[in-house]
Amino acid sequence: MNPDDNEICAALKKQGILVIEGEIPATSPPPLSAILAVTGFYVQATVLIPQSDSDVEGQVDRHWHEQANRIRLYDDDGKLLLRLSDPNSEARGWIQVKDLVNERLPSRVAMATGYREFIAVSLDGKELCAVSIEDEEDWIVTHHFS
Repeated sequence: MNPDDNEICAALKKQGILVIEGEIPATSPPPLSAILAVTGFYVQATVLIPQSDSDVEGQVDRHWHEQANRIRLYDDDGKLLLRLSDPNSEARGWIQVKDLVNERLPSRVAMATGYREFIAVSLDGKELCAVSIEDEEDWIVTHHFS
């Protein structure tokens, strides 16, 4: 991460998401591959939540964590890779983080960045769990990289 990212690191830390400095694992998928796994033409939501739901944020939090646990997204120390959806995300690429809270990650990412969409990938680069906004729905998308 570059010095311009200090603000996003501080905002994430305030939300219980600690940025881990150092090299991103070589096993991580290219960010574009992850983006296509979430937004490609044939992608289907694992879970979709209508934005008209009175508890859309709570539903996204619950379903995202259910899917993340199902696919074993976090490592034993609560670490994973994130690709945020803020204006600097393309230049930044993946960031390695440790989730100190292990609940409501989508809401906490949104509070830190101002954007509800993000992609999370396991450190081994095999599992993905993301939040995507499509039309009038919030999608939870999971994907397994071979």
